[in-house]
Amino acid sequence: MSTHRTKRPTDTTDPGSLGIVAQWTMGLALGICALMIVGLLALILVQGVSSFWPGRIDQVTLASGEEVLGIPVRHRREPSGDTSTLYRVGNRDLGQAPFRWVADTDVEAVTQPSDAVLLERREWGIFIGRLNGSGADDAEADWDRFEEALEAGRARRAEIEALRAGEISQTNRMLSGVRQRLAEADLKLSESGTRGLPGWAWAVSLAVSIGGPFVAAWCARRSARAAAIVAGIVLLAGLAAWLERPVPGLEAQQARHAETTQHLSAEQASLEEAFVRLNAELATLEARDETFPVSVMSIDGRIAPRSQSDLSSPMLASQVVRAFRPNELSFAGRLGVFGSRWVEYLTTDPREANTEGGVLPVIVGTVTVTLLLTVAVVPLGVLAALYIREYATQGLLVSVLRVAINNLAGVPSIVYGIFGLGFFCYAVGGFIDGGAGDGGTLSRAAWWVLGVLAVSGGVSAVAFRVAGRWAFALWSVIGILAAALVVASPYFDGLFRVKLLDGQPTFGSSGLLWASLTLALLTLPVVIVATEEAIAAVPQSLREASYGCGASKWQTVSRVVLPGAMPGVMTGTILAMARGAGEVAPLMVVGVVKLAPELPLEPRFPFVFADRSFMHLGFHIYDLGFQSPDSEAARGMVWTTTLLLIVLVVTMNLGAVILRGRLRRRLVGGQF
Repeated sequence: MSTHRTKRPTDTTDPGSLGIVAQWTMGLALGICALMIVGLLALILVQGVSSFWPGRIDQVTLASGEEVLGIPVRHRREPSGDTSTLYRVGNRDLGQAPFRWVADTDVEAVTQPSDAVLLERREWGIFIGRLNGSGADDAEADWDRFEEALEAGRARRAEIEALRAGEISQTNRMLSGVRQRLAEADLKLSESGTRGLPGWAWAVSLAVSIGGPFVAAWCARRSARAAAIVAGIVLLAGLAAWLERPVPGLEAQQARHAETTQHLSAEQASLEEAFVRLNAELATLEARDETFPVSVMSIDGRIAPRSQSDLSSPMLASQVVRAFRPNELSFAGRLGVFGSRWVEYLTTDPREANTEGGVLPVIVGTVTVTLLLTVAVVPLGVLAALYIREYATQGLLVSVLRVAINNLAGVPSIVYGIFGLGFFCYAVGGFIDGGAGDGGTLSRAAWWVLGVLAVSGGVSAVAFRVAGRWAFALWSVIGILAAALVVASPYFDGLFRVKLLDGQPTFGSSGLLWASLTLALLTLPVVIVATEEAIAAVPQSLREASYGCGASKWQTVSRVVLPGAMPGVMTGTILAMARGAGEVAPLMVVGVVKLAPELPLEPRFPFVFADRSFMHLGFHIYDLGFQSPDSEAARGMVWTTTLLLIVLVVTMNLGAVILRGRLRRRLVGGQF
């Protein structure tokens, strides 16, 4: 019996010394990248969370005898080797710098007085001092009375703000609407004419537009060509019946104008009376509030003033947002102040040039623009990817289109902002506000000639089943004619002409809608590429099985290909949301502002006000870091806002990731 020795195969898994070095190098690079990311996130987390933690107040006695009362912020080493401490001393309305460096060599003594008070005010930042009370023996009683006064002041301030933001704001908005309707009525009367078809011709057009669909349905059973021709006639008759409808005579229009004006004038008088009454009530509340001052003194004996122009009058209790004695706080007390600051930060409006207060409008603006760009970009990107991959003939044109899409992903974002400003804001928005203008419209006869040509071309393409290059050329011409009919229409004078005449463009300036569409264009290549790759990953055997069962092309695409590619579509959506939420440069051109007077979302119709400007977390960070008048005071808000932006983006992306995971599990389980 012979023994056969089998040759042992060469172990290809041994990378050798060079391979081991390469693996270690790649692992080291990955570890460094991960460490940098984790370190950055940890720094943002620590700095952002600690910004609202209340620190102690030091009373520093200098060698010159001067005393400084402030919060230690940080230390630094001077070139001479000595160290200095930066104190936040506040009291900006008294003329002193809110931050002060103190050399440690000049310090005689440092104490933490128990009666030191920190006031967070609605204006002029913080104030650090002591209560101007009865003395040390009654310090606790003075503090209790002071807190009671602040609580009553906050209640009065809430009542004033509720009246101002509620009934007064609503009445003012209704009054503006009535004035606009009066101006529109006057404008319509000044432009009154006698255009329109004769009565018999209008009646014929109306009859054809009403009865034509029944004729088209009857023709569709026998001849598709006849049905298409009838549909074209019905479309033209309907346009004529609507656009060329007879208008009342001049006397009838004048009578209608007089009736409308009388009704609106009575409504305006009623609203003006209510507006005066509400303002008088507001003045009464404010006058009553001015009778409740509080007295807090700085370390040099000056009182916290009511305003910078009135340094002799003590500040009002309603001007204080929060007051506490940091050196007397326990851990639970500090935790309470910490939580109160976070609640204020997330639920209120900013104040003091955005360096204090909350960021509620910023959060609302960021979430709204991100969701709107997602709603705009996902359907458009998916449809484009489906056409390129499933319907278009793969050739030179499609290859050039793919290269163009990939190149668009590398265009600087500010270029998209300039395009959005020029095209969306000035061109499209200006057309919506005021139409094409007197010099940009066609005559009615020329408009109808182009309309007949466009409808005839569409009917011919459908009736005679034009295909191939001729179809592309014909539909291109029809598209150009349709665009000309819209842009140069003599029947459209704009939706907001009255406001435009007053120099107040509605959609003709930057706003939420145009910002969302600009970001949608910016992120469109990402969605197209991700969706196309996901569609290509769907096995060809699934398509063939669908065709084998008798499904059409669209049925296969909608019920097999698209559900199978949905996880990839969600990946593109996540990438688009992440990039769109963090973009700042295009938003600075097409809609974002430093401080928005009104939110883009309100609990009244239409709920989303797309013409309004908005605030954004990315721009808010830029504004705090580089445009703030007090960069040191804004430092903590920069860290906190950066942390909030990261949390917001991660939260939205996490929701999309969870949805993608569910879709993927359903796909694996065959539930589509």
